[in-house]
Amino acid sequence: MSWTIHDSQAANKPYLKDLKTAIDHAKQQGILLFGSASDQGLNTSASAYPGAWRHDVICIGAAKESGQLDEQAAGDAPDFAFPGECGQHISPCSEDQRKEHMAGSSVATALAAGLAAVILYCVELTGKGPKYRKELCQIENMKSIFSGLIHKQNKEPFVAVQDQFDSSLARGDYGDVDFDKVVDRIIRYVVLLLIIYI
Repeated sequence: MSWTIHDSQAANKPYLKDLKTAIDHAKQQGILLFGSASDQGLNTSASAYPGAWRHDVICIGAAKESGQLDEQAAGDAPDFAFPGECGQHISPCSEDQRKEHMAGSSVATALAAGLAAVILYCVELTGKGPKYRKELCQIENMKSIFSGLIHKQNKEPFVAVQDQFDSSLARGDYGDVDFDKVVDRIIRYVVLLLIIYI
């Protein structure tokens, strides 16, 4: 969920109750949920939902290119930080195909959900899905796996996903990439994380 609702506005209270009910239902169904940190920085003391429900949702904030948590996302103290810059893209809502800059915790949340999907898919590829699927969809277990991707010397909760992929992928040079090797490396890493954390 790449948006936030602040509890400081009285008009939001009934919607928050309905949202919490929906989140509880999704969690009971074994669905992992990711919520964006608010990009209001320290400008607000209001809690930003759904990311504020830390037992039900993994809160994701934007990180700068350096891996430092973006100041705009720091107010929510997110569980993890992912890259928050996505460059110029054609907006799906734009009639004139105008390019827009995408940045912030919404972008980071999409990347975090995508990484979780890759992890789940790689486990399915190994044939270990039936054994680990339920455990992987428990929020604390996925948090443990993400924590395993953080550099130990890093003081920020930045998930260094790029370190798990071939450097040519980061440059956008796909010509000489052996995708079977990339997938195999990811699978081996995910299985190792499963052994360590679950």
